[in-house]
Amino acid sequence: MRAMNRSSEPVGEPSLVMGKLHGLRAWGVSGDDDGSLLLTGSVEPAPWEGEGKTSWAMCNRADAYKRCPRQKDQAPGAACDCGLYAHHPWSAPGPYVPYSLHPLAVHGIVEAWGKVQVYGDGFRAQYARAKALVLLGVEESSPFGQLVSLLAREQRAELLVMSEPEELKAHCRREGLGLSKRAVAQLLRPDPEEKE
Repeated sequence: MRAMNRSSEPVGEPSLVMGKLHGLRAWGVSGDDDGSLLLTGSVEPAPWEGEGKTSWAMCNRADAYKRCPRQKDQAPGAACDCGLYAHHPWSAPGPYVPYSLHPLAVHGIVEAWGKVQVYGDGFRAQYARAKALVLLGVEESSPFGQLVSLLAREQRAELLVMSEPEELKAHCRREGLGLSKRAVAQLLRPDPEEKE
């Protein structure tokens, strides 16, 4: 999910987050050899783990090798763009929630933890899983609704049926999901002790 505004650069190294962060994102959909459905990265085709299991960020960029060793415990690297991406719920772009290049995009709430690099509009994390999949303006009985319902069961994720993106953002506010604007601003404030 590379649609994050890279002009809002993070400050410093990724931080180890205690607890879990929540954000909004989009996934693609593909099939496995055994016929089960998989969520895939919205820009890169790497599959996410199913059955409620944890997905791990891995760096796949050959030119990033020296900046971000290709080990599960190293991503996301500060000087790289690897990691599992999500938008802060309040910063998801416009009326269309998260971004995806995949023609069959499924939107939802991600639960993330471990090493996290925070940006003004989102974050990239070391570990994540799909917490909820969302049907926005689509009936659950429709073919797409049935597909997303099946995916939610296979992911062991909640299924949320909502008529518009603002409902999803309001749900996140009510449930206390995501970092607040104030928390993000504090995290991105440069450390005064690091001045030269």
